[in-house]
Order: sequence, then structure tokens, then C-alpha cells
Amino acid sequence: MMLCRQCTRRLIFGHSRKIENFKPNLIISRSFRSSLYTEEIFNWKTSCDVAFYSVFFFCGFYYVDNKFLSVTAVSGRSMQPTINPDDLPQKDWVFLDRRPQWNHKSVQRGDIVTFKTTRDPNSIYVKRVVGLEGDIVTTLGYRKRSVLVPAGHCWLEGDNHLASDDSNKFGPIPMGLITARATHVIYPVTRWQHLPRKFPHSRVKINPGCNDDQVWDLEQV
Repeated sequence: MMLCRQCTRRLIFGHSRKIENFKPNLIISRSFRSSLYTEEIFNWKTSCDVAFYSVFFFCGFYYVDNKFLSVTAVSGRSMQPTINPDDLPQKDWVFLDRRPQWNHKSVQRGDIVTFKTTRDPNSIYVKRVVGLEGDIVTTLGYRKRSVLVPAGHCWLEGDNHLASDDSNKFGPIPMGLITARATHVIYPVTRWQHLPRKFPHSRVKINPGCNDDQVWDLEQV
């Protein structure tokens, strides 16, 4: 079978043009698939980064909140007029220093602390430190007129004795139940203030071995 030159030329160049027209489509198809694959990797990596930093931030916040610094709202009237005075409808929010829960020696007479009660471990109370171990406290309505605070314990009272469930009902509180020290009222903004140490000088005979010289200068509670 003989082919003319024109037919041969058409056959050769026709297929050549088809191949030339096909190659770019093949290249574009491969490039498109490659871009999709790259985008999937990028999205997966971004999602992992977001998840990692979210978990890292949450764990860091939880650790700081439970071990060092925290903020909480205080309800009730037991610490009036120092906290939640009658003339304001909002609850006071206080700044908490968490160090006393792992360093009991940082707790001082006159501090305002938060603690768990032996009656209800899920409840957190806010009271003032009236006595530490070795102190003799004249009580207010307790079953004993005076109490020698035992080792590893403290005596805690609310500033508003008529509305306070404290050591005058519970007795001495183990130091291990203290969770934080309240240092400032931070909200409402008009109430922003430092919470000063105060002490009932007339009702407490301080342990002779006490080395807290500042206690004698504290304001009467």
C-alpha cells in the first residue's frame, strides 16, 4: 500500500499536533492535583498548630490559676464591711494569691484567706486569720471560752461575726485546707483597693515564740 506525501504528512503532523495539544492538559492536571495535595497538608498542619496552642494555653492557664494567681467572686455578708458592703448590689471580685496552699508559713495573722471546710469540701469560705498555732484565742460563742490553737491549725473568723460560719462553729482549721490569700478587691472598679491585715488584739494572746513584729501595729478588727 502506497501513501502519498500529503497523506503521510497529515498522518505524522496530525498526530504530532494531537500530542502537543494533549501535553499541556496533562501538565495542568498534575499541577492541579499537586496544589490540592499541598493545600491539604497546609490545612492539616494549621489545624494541628491551632489544637496544640489551644491545649498549651488551657493547661498553662489552669496551672497558673490553681498554683499561683486567681480571681474569684465573693458572696455573702460574713466579711462585711471589708468585702461586699451593704451599699453596693454587686458582688466583690477579689484577687487571690495561691502560694499559701503550698507554703503555709506565708500565712500571717490578720490575712484574709480562702479555705475548704471539713463539713463541705466542695465549698470555699473567705475569712480572716485570727490565730495561728500556739495562740490563745478568746472565742465568740464557741463551746469553749478560750482555745489554744494546736500545731498545724489556725483560727479563722469573719469580720461580721453575726453572719459568719467560722472557727467559732467549726473550731480550729487545719492549715492544709487553706487554698489562697485574698489581697485586693478588683471589681467593681469603684471598689478597687488593697485588703489590709487587721487583728483583734484584745481577744488573742499571741504565741510567745511569734516572730511577727508587725502584728502589734495592725488595725483592730
